[in-house]
Amino acid sequence: MRFLLLVAAFVIAPCQGAVILLYHHVATDTPASTTTSPRDFLAHMQYLKDGGFQVVPMSDVVAEAKGEKTLADKSVAITFDDGYQDIADNAAPILAKFGYPYTVFINPDRTAYPDMMSQATLKGLKGAAIGNHTAGHAHLTTLPLPLARQAILDGQLPGEPKWLAWPYGEYSPALEKIAADLGYVGFGQQSGPSGPYSSLTALPRFPAAGPYANLDTLKTKLLSLHMPLESSDTSMMVNDDKSPPLTLTLKGSDPMASRFACYFLGQRVKLSILGTTIKVPAIALPPGRSRLNCTAPSKTKEGRYYWWSQAWLSGRGLD
Repeated sequence: MRFLLLVAAFVIAPCQGAVILLYHHVATDTPASTTTSPRDFLAHMQYLKDGGFQVVPMSDVVAEAKGEKTLADKSVAITFDDGYQDIADNAAPILAKFGYPYTVFINPDRTAYPDMMSQATLKGLKGAAIGNHTAGHAHLTTLPLPLARQAILDGQLPGEPKWLAWPYGEYSPALEKIAADLGYVGFGQQSGPSGPYSSLTALPRFPAAGPYANLDTLKTKLLSLHMPLESSDTSMMVNDDKSPPLTLTLKGSDPMASRFACYFLGQRVKLSILGTTIKVPAIALPPGRSRLNCTAPSKTKEGRYYWWSQAWLSGRGLD
């Protein structure tokens, strides 16, 4: 009965959710696609403070995704993948200035590399939780499942929470099952706020590096809302040159279903909308990673949009 009441509450009341930001490097001399300059990073953090956002620890985000608590509106979590030394040098002092908690997902067998934080540096980070980014940072979908499972196990530091950031944001149903069986909450790289309607093995995160570091466009994402939506197929893996058709069902009353829109590679996708049911046709996919981004305006929060993303990984060209 308690479970049914909890589900009913999510259907009737809007889910606040949380925006999870994803960073890699905070520097000026690292690869552009994964880099946020210290100047831009400071601007991001200052905007969070000035805009009345609540920067929360990942434990709170996970608790809401599990249905154990409800976060305040405009909640944000900050994450870094890989554990580069420039995070300690350039990002950590800025985060300490604002008193913001954050999470670093690391590859334990890479911490001896010159550009990675040492174990001593990791232990000295203030306000940081340490998550698992697997040992070796391999494309797990290309590995035999026993090796992928071992990479997950070898990436776990003793005493740290069982939070797993998928390398390259890539996962499969079989990998998600392994993660769930091992007790992990997983994190992807598809866009959208996290919340009770997200998969616990692939919570979404907004990249905030490279072209996505632009604060003008990041503001819209920071103000986005968790989409109360169920999908007929959330698998990332596609063995064809087309995505599977999707049936999406909106569960909340606040998103404007009639203005639900999806975009793929910058082009708007033609949808079939009947009430709160949205049908997305099959889409021709390029080799590798791609994603469908969908939004719907809020009826009650002026100028704000619900956001949901479906990531796909086409098997063509990955062998």
